[in-house]
Amino acid sequence: MFSQASNVTEEVVQHRSEAQHSSDCSSLAKLTEQLQATQGRYRELEEKLDYLQKSSAQRDRTEALLKQKDKDCAQLAKDCEALKAQATSLLGELNERQSCLEKSEHERKILEEKLCSKLKALQVAERELEQQRKQHHVAMDKLLLQTQSLEQALKTERHVVTEEKKKLTQLQHAYTCLFRDYDSKLKSEGGDLCGRLEEAERALALKQDLIDKLKEEVEQQKGSLETVPVLTAQAEIYKADFLAEREAREKLNQKKEELQDQLNQAMAEIEKIKQDAASRARIEQMKMRHMEDFPPRAPLPPPQGVFPGPAFNTVPPATSFRNQGLVPQEALLKLLAGLEADRADETGKAGDQTSEFGQQLPGPRLGVGMDCCVIPLRHGGLSLVQTTDFFYPLVEDPYMMGRIACANVLSDLYAMGITECDNMLMLLSVSQKMNDKDRERVMPLMIQGFRDAAEEGGTSVTGGQTVINPWIIVGGVASVVCQPNEFIMPDGAVPGDVLVLTKPLGTQVAVNAHQWLDQPERWNKIKLVVTKEEVKEAYQEAMFSMATLNRTAAGLMHKFQAHAATDVTGFGLLGHANNLAAQQRNEVAFVIHNLPIIAKMTAISKACGNLFNLVQGTSAETSGGLLVCLPREQAAKFCSEMKSQSSGAGGQGAAGGAWIIGIVEKGDRRARIIDKPRIIEVPPRGSQAANQDNSSTSPAPSPNLS
Repeated sequence: MFSQASNVTEEVVQHRSEAQHSSDCSSLAKLTEQLQATQGRYRELEEKLDYLQKSSAQRDRTEALLKQKDKDCAQLAKDCEALKAQATSLLGELNERQSCLEKSEHERKILEEKLCSKLKALQVAERELEQQRKQHHVAMDKLLLQTQSLEQALKTERHVVTEEKKKLTQLQHAYTCLFRDYDSKLKSEGGDLCGRLEEAERALALKQDLIDKLKEEVEQQKGSLETVPVLTAQAEIYKADFLAEREAREKLNQKKEELQDQLNQAMAEIEKIKQDAASRARIEQMKMRHMEDFPPRAPLPPPQGVFPGPAFNTVPPATSFRNQGLVPQEALLKLLAGLEADRADETGKAGDQTSEFGQQLPGPRLGVGMDCCVIPLRHGGLSLVQTTDFFYPLVEDPYMMGRIACANVLSDLYAMGITECDNMLMLLSVSQKMNDKDRERVMPLMIQGFRDAAEEGGTSVTGGQTVINPWIIVGGVASVVCQPNEFIMPDGAVPGDVLVLTKPLGTQVAVNAHQWLDQPERWNKIKLVVTKEEVKEAYQEAMFSMATLNRTAAGLMHKFQAHAATDVTGFGLLGHANNLAAQQRNEVAFVIHNLPIIAKMTAISKACGNLFNLVQGTSAETSGGLLVCLPREQAAKFCSEMKSQSSGAGGQGAAGGAWIIGIVEKGDRRARIIDKPRIIEVPPRGSQAANQDNSSTSPAPSPNLS
């Protein structure tokens, strides 16, 4: 467009110059002026052209913006429709929640009305009970007064009858004397016979009248005595009324308790409804905020633990956690059988490469079923020996509970003849029912007891795990890396060996008996066979026995060539003896003849109807002694050494540190207790019997063990 305008201008100038070439020079100046005007117009046209180009670019940008605006409007329309649908659904859900809330409010009102009616009925029942109690007291007072008056009258009548009988006897004696005098006088005095006879007859008549009167009085007294059975029957009637009234009162009390239970249930339901209503209200508030600005929901923070120390992790408890109790030994071994690679199915499948790799490592191996696992390591012919254990508190002292838990964990290592532990971890569950004050007082003491026992065993606690739980649970993990000559595999028992136990049995009975001191119903069953002082002494002995480490026995196992051992804990003496017998390479059987038991615990177990199965060997023990298989010639020396070392260290019971309890014979890898085992009463330390037995030696193998 610009080039065309330039060509037109040049042509116009040329034509005009040719047409007026012949004109005079005066017109040249005019043409020059016109040329200048044309150039100014040309510049104006160029400026307009630039402006039009800029306007065209701006128009293109405006059209692109308009198209984008149209797309945004369409997207906004779609978003508006989606928001309307979401708002409609939320409003429907809000209406539904509102109807549920109204229904809950209606149910709450109904429950409150029921609660009011139950309270009124309870008040009426209490008033009736109080009125009947007052009437009962009045009737009892009347009955007591009548009984006392009847007893007094009966005593008086009996006294009168006795006196009358005495008078009658005297009169009969006087009549006999008078008749004798009359006869003698009649024989001696014949002249005055008639006068005296008449006087005697008159006197006899008077005496006879007196006798008749006395007989009448006796008959009256007999009639009075006949009223005694009537009064007795009346007393029986009063007694029956009293018993019936007492039964009615007991029924009223029972009804009161039932009403109280119903009241508690109603209160619990009301509280639950209130909580549901509060949660629904929070949900509604959240939905209202969501309807206003649709903010994203923030995630809830996870709960924190109780002891977030430097080496203790904290995790929240599982909401579905329940106490399942102690799993039976056979069921437990069956469940855990699949965990051990050696006992997996022998189909030769190539799925378990870890098992194949583990089988290539040289060295002894021990898996599921015994106290510890023994795992060969890849370096230098070493083995990792590791164990874990935990349980619930069973003594009142938290410090001693921590020591018992540590001793219980280390006992698994000591049963392998290991005396040194490289590392320990502590497992601690804090009860969610404890308040802050109790938690701050109890838990540090339990941790301190665990740490002190670990230091006594020559190791330290380097970490652990702390969780929140409905119950307190305490335990730990013990690990050691050692050479094969530092531990004794529990599979070398041979026929002729002797079984030795290093701690007395009966800890569970002692702990339960101590708890029963505050439970009259339980205490009444055992108070005839044991005193409170004896129960307290047995409890102290059990607590210190459980807190004592089996480290001394572990060291002596190497000195006296022990063939196998296990510690006696939750499955009792017979359960762990069976487990140890099943582990043996040789076909042997364990026969137990003697049972060392804390004094009086056998009598308590029998008084409870054999509740604990103590003599049968299935009573649970905690941190019990080691059951050791020793050569016959070494058993007595082992017991003597245990006694001397335990006595020097404060004692493992006053009667000594170890007892020979049975023998190993050829058999079917099972254990049994003879029908009538010998009970060895172990007196608690510090008792009079223990002081008397301080100079006694450990029992040698009895003749019935051969």
